[in-house]
Amino acid sequence: MVWVLAAVGIVAVIMLLIGIYIWRLSKKGWKHETDYKTFFIMGIIWFPMGLILDMPFFFILGLAYMAIGLANKDKWGKKTEVDPAMKKTLMISVFAGLTALMIGVAVFLLIA
Repeated sequence: MVWVLAAVGIVAVIMLLIGIYIWRLSKKGWKHETDYKTFFIMGIIWFPMGLILDMPFFFILGLAYMAIGLANKDKWGKKTEVDPAMKKTLMISVFAGLTALMIGVAVFLLIA
């Protein structure tokens, strides 16, 4: 059981270090524009989930996201370019997240 806690701690530290690296990289000049189409899509997903699950927070947040997305509909088609260094960092983050998920599932299956 101790090794499970150690593994979770190690994964948490790795994710923290990746987060700090991304944060520092973004402060050095990585500029991006807000993708308002994503706000709209998140609103479409959260709005009915708030209704179905009877959770007013998600319902209201879904409405707000849809409103933000629709208010900026003229900016939907713009493509943003991602810096190669940021792209590499994002790929590492996704890999680390998937690795943490697989470790979590394996630990769950071993314990259960």
